Amino acid sequence: MENSSTYVFDVESQEQLKEKTFKDIDDEKTLKELDRFKTTIDNLIKGSQKDGICNRGFVITVNGAWGAGKSTATWALINEVKVNITNPVIIDRSLLPFGNVSESISTFLNDLSRRMRDENLIDINNEISQFILESTPNSERTGITANFGPVSISKEFSSNRGALNIQNLIAKFKKLKDKSTVIIILDDLDRLRPNEIVDVLRMVEKLRLLPNVIILLPIYKKIINKAIAKDLNLDESSASTFLRKLTDAEIYIDNEINDLKNTFCNTLSKLLDSNDIVRNWGVGNKIETIKLSDLIWYLLLHIVVVHESLNIVNNIQPNEATDSKIVFNEDKSSYLRSMVILFQSSVYKNNQTNSNYPYPIFENRGGQKLLTSIGERWRGIRDRNDRGWVNELNSLISWENSASVVTTDDSIVNQLKTQNSVPFTDEVSTKETASKIPIFIYAFMPLLQKTNNEPLLTSNYKRRDMNLLARQIEQELKGQDIPHRDEDAMHLLYELVRSKYNRFRG
Repeated sequence: MENSSTYVFDVESQEQLKEKTFKDIDDEKTLKELDRFKTTIDNLIKGSQKDGICNRGFVITVNGAWGAGKSTATWALINEVKVNITNPVIIDRSLLPFGNVSESISTFLNDLSRRMRDENLIDINNEISQFILESTPNSERTGITANFGPVSISKEFSSNRGALNIQNLIAKFKKLKDKSTVIIILDDLDRLRPNEIVDVLRMVEKLRLLPNVIILLPIYKKIINKAIAKDLNLDESSASTFLRKLTDAEIYIDNEINDLKNTFCNTLSKLLDSNDIVRNWGVGNKIETIKLSDLIWYLLLHIVVVHESLNIVNNIQPNEATDSKIVFNEDKSSYLRSMVILFQSSVYKNNQTNSNYPYPIFENRGGQKLLTSIGERWRGIRDRNDRGWVNELNSLISWENSASVVTTDDSIVNQLKTQNSVPFTDEVSTKETASKIPIFIYAFMPLLQKTNNEPLLTSNYKRRDMNLLARQIEQELKGQDIPHRDEDAMHLLYELVRSKYNRFRG
């Protein structure tokens, strides 16, 4: 099955990230947001707001959870903007310290000074040492750092801790008007300790005073605000105000369910290439045609939602677990809520006919083989009036229930509209065999296709996770012969996806 020696290195290199453009953004909402900011920055530099950036800098936060695609969005924006900038100077710095954050700040500021000199723009060498001292309050020394590939060599020297003459720096940066714009990217801020985060933000406060400078901060704002609150002993509201007053604009990168689906399916489809086949599922008059990468996405979505809902139940007090609203509310999972409605509408009581389809499914009840509606099969989830629904949620992530088949024969369907079950006679068995289709494809997948609010997925998983899962699943699919029989094919695919998800999740 799995080749344990195969390792997929998924992380894009920094050089690949630096080539991103708007063409690499597959989320329409994010693309519109970035395009709006491109117009804003163009106006700051060349248009109606030109005088603004000539007087002070402009700070933009790119806010999103880890793995949401902040780096891609940041570089796509930079590469679109720089086309309209005369002699852009782009300085990209990860703030993850090798030693302490003061060294990272010192290295960055020295790099800024060197770039200004090497580009024959302005000489800020005299001011930068004092800037470093004011930006690294725990250090009594400053230094010059030379970079040779991955190796940094620093030489420290003493410096008097006098007041920084910020007006001298401002005057020098004003000279960049019509000559250049400096774009600074300070990455990994949200991976520092709280006191280090605040130190960097204090430096950004000073950088913001410099004309013709644009600063981009890819951050997870939730972490930044908590760090500010902890280090400065502020409440959450005050911490948020601190960051907001420091920045001029925010780009919000939010992964919705369609964003994650596009990332997963696009990655998997490209990896599978010609093996991303279209398959017909079912027999008789009920046949569904599905692309392999799409089916695997919905299998994964089903597994994630059910697994995460069970995780919620397992981490609450036992008396709370009887309240099914914890997982079946619309704001928790529209998929599970739709499943409850489906199970309720597929049961026919008091011999009353109903236009809804009962989805007949095989069940072995106490040794008796019969066909019953899926509402009868999952009575606990349907009614949620006892602890049975928790056990039935567990049953929904077993392969047997996804690989089982529903019957589409009209005579069996009509019988279930007037009774709770149909004995599994030879005649019924023949009709069931001639009209069956996997329950996952016929009953569950249509609900997943309609779901548009799955915080159980979007709150816990990001694009990077979907990219990695797609790659790992593709590795498992290599060399697999998918069986012709639907139940066997569904069994193989479901177990494959579930095993990779379980291993990924840890």
